[in-house]
Amino acid sequence: MAEKKFKKSVTDVIITHAHADRIGGIKTLKERGIKAHSTTLTAELAKKNGYEEPLGDLQAITKLKFGNMKVETFYPGKGHTEDNIVVWLPQYNMLVGGCLVKYASAKDLGNVTDAYVNEWSTSIENVLKRYENINFVVPGHGEVGDKGLLLHTLDLLKEKSEEKQFLLAFF
Repeated sequence: MAEKKFKKSVTDVIITHAHADRIGGIKTLKERGIKAHSTTLTAELAKKNGYEEPLGDLQAITKLKFGNMKVETFYPGKGHTEDNIVVWLPQYNMLVGGCLVKYASAKDLGNVTDAYVNEWSTSIENVLKRYENINFVVPGHGEVGDKGLLLHTLDLLKEKSEEKQFLLAFF
């Protein structure tokens, strides 16, 4: 689809975490000779969950270049999952937040089965500290936004924490 729309060959992809919505098509990608980059942890979780393994070649911070496109991957800490990373495109001041970042109309955190809710806020704050000049944010689901999506995610996390405190007060 991307090759048809942009008339460019896809040679590499970055897997932001090992959930099906991010890694589900890895077999097809590998069959087409497309390199699937990830952290070692994502590669391990992929194997554990029955997916083909991505390369596992990304560190906590990795700078890559694809043609003239500069890319930085960053592991901000646990959040939506233990292995979630974000991708920074410095020439556009664009952050691809993956499922660590919620879309503007999200009313809750969504799938928290593998989430680290108590650490998620710190991870968002780490992203905000590292990338101060964010113009665009691509969440894991929903419409592209701006830095406000990170702040919205923090608000949702605060609501979740307050809800938990409220429930604990009664039990």
